This record gives sequence, structure tokens and C-alpha cells, in this order.
Amino acid sequence: MKFKTGLLLGIAIGYAIASRKSLTGDDEPIVRHPEDSRRGSNGIADLGRRLGESASLWSLRAIRQARGAVRDRLETTDDAAWN
Repeated sequence: MKFKTGLLLGIAIGYAIASRKSLTGDDEPIVRHPEDSRRGSNGIADLGRRLGESASLWSLRAIRQARGAVRDRLETTDDAAWN
């Protein structure tokens, strides 16, 4: 039981020292302009928008192709059903 207690105590002390060093580091805080952060988010939004547009175009093409195939198979039916 003494080994486990010492191990846990050592881990707790090591964690406390490491977290304290990370909080009091000599690194200067990084200051960014609001425009820089907006550029990144707009880039992601633009990518999502472009992916959505391309997906919708592909789906429209697939639907048109399927409708064309159905029309070719049912050429003898009345055209009024497709309007």
C-alpha cells in the first residue's frame, strides 16, 4: 500500500509542478487581429459552401440522368404524365 500511495503522491506533485510551469511560462501571449480570425472562419465557410454547391449540382445531374433513363424506357407512354 505504501508504494501505491507514494506513486500517486508523486504523480500529483508532478502534475501540479507541470501545470504551474505552463501557467507562469515566459512566453508572451499571442495577440491576433480580429480580421485574421475572420479570414480563417470565412475560409472554412467558403469551403463548406462550395462543397454544398457541388453536391447539389451532382445530385441534380443524377436526377436528370435517372429521369432521362426512365423516359427512354417508357417512350410509348403518354407525355402528359411527365408535365
